[in-house]
Amino acid sequence: MISDQPPADLVEKMQEQWLKSNGNLKAVITVLIQHPKSWQVEQQKLKTPREFLVSVCRATDGLSPRKKNREQQSRMLVNTLTAMGHKPFGAGSPAGYADVSSAWDGSDALLTRIDWTNSWVERLKRRIDPLALSDAILGEQMASDSRTTIGRAESRQQGLSLLLLSPEFIRR
Repeated sequence: MISDQPPADLVEKMQEQWLKSNGNLKAVITVLIQHPKSWQVEQQKLKTPREFLVSVCRATDGLSPRKKNREQQSRMLVNTLTAMGHKPFGAGSPAGYADVSSAWDGSDALLTRIDWTNSWVERLKRRIDPLALSDAILGEQMASDSRTTIGRAESRQQGLSLLLLSPEFIRR
């Protein structure tokens, strides 16, 4: 995956193809797809707040509450997105919210993620083994340092929070 700051040689090759092909987008995208850095495994982009919440909900099967709680859960998620600066339908322009990590990695934004994640994990009815979940959702992408930290957590709840806030989970 290409990061927010793509390699200069890739940008140059894409520009050259743009000029050479008279703006043929298919040809330009082909240059991007064929570049080796497009296929690197390392995740470099921070997930947007929406991507983060969806990832957490999917990983913890958190969007399957009983019917009577569904509306409350939906409101809580919308309020969380708003607090994280990603209010649904609230982007200031038709271009939508920024897709660069710098828009979402400030101290307040990260603290909001930490607080929300801890709160979310507390509400889970089912206790999840964080290392088993890590294997299921991240597999070999989980770094040994992160795995060790999660394994040393004082409780399953703390381990799950550490997993959901690990560099491997919060990046795409």
